[in-house]
Amino acid sequence: MAGFFGKRIKDEELMENINVGQRLSKTGFFTHDLVKDKLIMTSQVYNILCMESHDNIYNVIHDEGQKAFFEHEEMSYEMTLEGQEKHLQVWTRTVFDKEKRPVKIYGALQDITDRKLIENNLKAIGEDLSIAQKVSGVGSWRYDVLKDEFYGTEEMFSIYGIKPEEFDNDFESTIKLIHPDDRDNVRHCLAEHFAGRSCEIEFRIPQKDGSVKYVKGKGEAILNELGQTVSVIGTLRDITQEKLLQMQLEQSNRMMEQGQKLAKTGSWVFDIATSKSTSSKGVYRIFGIDPENFDNTYESYVSLVHYEDRDRVDKLLGARLKGPFEMKFRIVRPDGEVRFIHQVSEYVFDENENPVYLYGVIRDITKEKKLNEELEKRQEEIAGLKNSFQMLLQESSDVYEIIKPDGTIVYISEAVEKVLGSKPEDRLGKNVYDFYEGEELEKVRNFINSVVENPGVRLKGDVRLRLKDGKELNIEAELQNLMDNPFIEGIVIHFRDISDRVEMKNKLTYISTHDDLTKLPNQSYFKEQLKSYCSEVKDTKMPFALMFISISGLSYVIYTLGYSIEQLLVLEIVKRLKELFNDNFIARYSEDDFAVVLKSQEEDYESLAKRIINTLTKPYKIQQYELTVSVNVGINFFADCNKDVDSFVQDTLQTVLRAKREGKNRYRFYSSSFDIQNFKDFFFRNDLRKAIETDQLSVRYQPIVNIWSGEILFVEALVRWEHPEWGLISPGEFIAIAEEMGLIIDVGNWMLNKVCQDIKKWMEKGIENVDVAVNFSPLQFLQKDFVDNIIGIISKYGVDPSFLTVEVTESVLIDRTDKVCNDINRLKSYGVKVALDDFGTRYSSLSYLDSLELDIIKIDGSFVKKAVNDKRSLSIIKSVIGLGKELGIRVVAEGIENWQQLEMLRQLNCFAGQGYLYTKPVVLEEIIKLLIIGRCNPQMEEEAKPFVERRKFFRVRFDVHLVADMTIVEVKGRKVSVGKTKVLVKNMGPGGLCFISDIKLPVERDLVLSFSTELMGNTLVLLGYTVWSNELQDNLYEYGIEFIIDENTRTELTRVLNQVQIRMRKTVIFTEGSFTTYNPYTFFKKLKDSED
Repeated sequence: MAGFFGKRIKDEELMENINVGQRLSKTGFFTHDLVKDKLIMTSQVYNILCMESHDNIYNVIHDEGQKAFFEHEEMSYEMTLEGQEKHLQVWTRTVFDKEKRPVKIYGALQDITDRKLIENNLKAIGEDLSIAQKVSGVGSWRYDVLKDEFYGTEEMFSIYGIKPEEFDNDFESTIKLIHPDDRDNVRHCLAEHFAGRSCEIEFRIPQKDGSVKYVKGKGEAILNELGQTVSVIGTLRDITQEKLLQMQLEQSNRMMEQGQKLAKTGSWVFDIATSKSTSSKGVYRIFGIDPENFDNTYESYVSLVHYEDRDRVDKLLGARLKGPFEMKFRIVRPDGEVRFIHQVSEYVFDENENPVYLYGVIRDITKEKKLNEELEKRQEEIAGLKNSFQMLLQESSDVYEIIKPDGTIVYISEAVEKVLGSKPEDRLGKNVYDFYEGEELEKVRNFINSVVENPGVRLKGDVRLRLKDGKELNIEAELQNLMDNPFIEGIVIHFRDISDRVEMKNKLTYISTHDDLTKLPNQSYFKEQLKSYCSEVKDTKMPFALMFISISGLSYVIYTLGYSIEQLLVLEIVKRLKELFNDNFIARYSEDDFAVVLKSQEEDYESLAKRIINTLTKPYKIQQYELTVSVNVGINFFADCNKDVDSFVQDTLQTVLRAKREGKNRYRFYSSSFDIQNFKDFFFRNDLRKAIETDQLSVRYQPIVNIWSGEILFVEALVRWEHPEWGLISPGEFIAIAEEMGLIIDVGNWMLNKVCQDIKKWMEKGIENVDVAVNFSPLQFLQKDFVDNIIGIISKYGVDPSFLTVEVTESVLIDRTDKVCNDINRLKSYGVKVALDDFGTRYSSLSYLDSLELDIIKIDGSFVKKAVNDKRSLSIIKSVIGLGKELGIRVVAEGIENWQQLEMLRQLNCFAGQGYLYTKPVVLEEIIKLLIIGRCNPQMEEEAKPFVERRKFFRVRFDVHLVADMTIVEVKGRKVSVGKTKVLVKNMGPGGLCFISDIKLPVERDLVLSFSTELMGNTLVLLGYTVWSNELQDNLYEYGIEFIIDENTRTELTRVLNQVQIRMRKTVIFTEGSFTTYNPYTFFKKLKDSED
């Protein structure tokens, strides 16, 4: 019995061990006796399958698994329970009888859920690692030293440029994939790994496409317990892009060093924090120092500066200027040689305005300096010889000049300064033809050609010469051809001024032909001139218009205010007439009537008549009186060659009488004929009132800055008109019209309201204490409530009046009326500042500077532009700056457009300025950005962009400009008749042309232009529209035109242009056509002068 119980106890212990083992291993067992249909399962089976005691294992195992039990003696498979996140491993063994029928099944199942989760996580990690390696361009590898087997990731094979199946997995196969020149280095690195040491190496891997990849490899040895290397693991990173970039940088540095060596330049950067500099080889080469034995400190560099220049250089570098600054100084090289240096430097500041770096470029200008000194010495010698010769002619009032047959002036005597007011050097080397124009030019050309063709013959004649200041001289000249004289070898011109003699004769003629008060032609002169115009019609068949303008109300002024006031009124009427008719012929026909001859055929006479009446009937401010008159206009056209002049005049006078019978301010007759600028003015006059009402006006702001630091001191508000057809219109094109139309008050009020609104907007953004300068028209000062109106607008917006600066021109101050002075003093009492705009361009009177407390004087941009090359303008600027400092008035230079002008102003110690070098006038959003920054630095010169040809057709670029007549033929699909305007064509092709004009046009396909010109005997008339525009200097504009042209016309134009190209290749300067040798600025200036 004891044995039995002992055995039972052992069986129980065994069962307990089995149960514990099943729980720990998460394994259960079952037996199914198929014959007895008895299923026995351990408790762990129930736990694993989460079954109740009455459940059956076959309820969990799917049908395919059950079927497999009866078909296979042994089997093993994994399964997942439905509805549960559980994975099972099942093993079964089936016992069959002799007939192969299953009689008993033994089975075991294990819960492998935890293991399965680990496997899935490891698989996910492996996939993530593979992706990460691909993204970063890093592959990993493992080399089994004992087995000589090499394994790598997918990215490693990608770097090698092969597929895994193409790799033999051994050491030598890996070495063969490496660039032959790098294999020994790789073997050496692997040997380091085998020795248990880490190693890093860069090498190249040739690719199948012929390219080469640069890679960086790194590895670590894996040691066994004996310290022996059993394997090596490592990474491989693709550094091709980094390497190529590094190689490009190294090449760029080499090229820069070579360029600096050729140009004798060098560059350097000084780190202020470390007091150390980094310099290019060019710096060491120029200074003659050894970089290995030089400590690159500031003191060491300064010690090489010549002792006489050292303080100046140290002071300038220590000034910490904003923006680039230049200096010239000498250095003493270690070998004692003195060199001349030109240096450009600039500080780099941090966000706290503290200097961080100073960088610069130096250039060795020693040879240039010595060459200039030698040149100056030679010039002094030549000047001495010339002075000796000039003493013979110095006291003469006659000028002697020698020219070449082509007109080039090679000599002129000193007397030219006395006679013409210009120095000899102003004419030497220039062409004598450049000083004449029109008929006088042809006359001079004929004189010279005649003496060239007739050597030895003396030729005498008179010509008129226009000087630079506009003054005309009458010159009596004698010419002689002395080309055969070896001491002369030219044409000698001997001339003198006979202006006084001619002037006396002209005065006598003028007195007899002009009205004494208005200086207009009188009735007798008018009739003689009209006869001439009528005779021209017989030849040209071109009719002209005669307009009589009758003024009513002059007698009333005489009766009430006297003759003196009436005369002043007449002069004001004449002034308006001249503004209306420009260069047309105007005469005072009688006390109340004026006659105007209009030879143009392209003006809208009806619109012109309305404009005359509108202009002349506006009130006239004569002394303390405001006067008005009424106007009647009669228009007649002369086209009948058989009609006598007297009848024509009588008919026109009758026209005026008929207009008077219809009422005051009436006109009679109609036609059309306007030139382009007048056409624009017509549009502007019609649209300006609507522009104010429909908010087409806008404000641009331009900062006035400290030209030394770039700090914004205040801003100037400038009005613009965004015309729907003509684009953005500057004030110069419509302010005068606003004044004529009586709209200037409305424009000024709109402007001040808009500025106050903008001030409020930027104050809301935290921008405070920014003054705004606003221009005011002289007519605004005539308002009775001028000051109250300004203060009222400012108060409406709650703006501090001290923020406003009123800009006035000298024409306002020169009158010095009590009202103007009182208005200015009242404005200043409110804190408003007063600036004098365009100083020196009008009356140049300084008396008001003493009596009026001006805050600012603005130097007109015309002086700034000319001062770089004109000593007179430079002296004026210098004087104004000095005057401002003496009187305590701030001086602002306008129109700064380039660095040369800026440096000139800095040298003159000018404090403030404005201009395109800093920024063009910008919209509110842009000025707010600048005000937030608080400064506006001058812009560096932009590098020229490479030209990209986008044209479909070739272009012929003319040697000189081709003069063409341009007119508008269609606007927005509406045909118009407009007069012609001169333009300069730069180039032309079958598809279009490029031209320069002094008229601003919109880029608009609906504006169709016509161009007519002469080229190689062909008259070209071409239509097109603007496709681009570019604003040039001097108020000139450049346009691109695309032709509207049929193929026949294009073919003919192509033929002509091909001929032009052939002739251009055979001649130095091609001029077969309507060409001019004047540059655009001179051409349009002369054109305008001739119109005036």
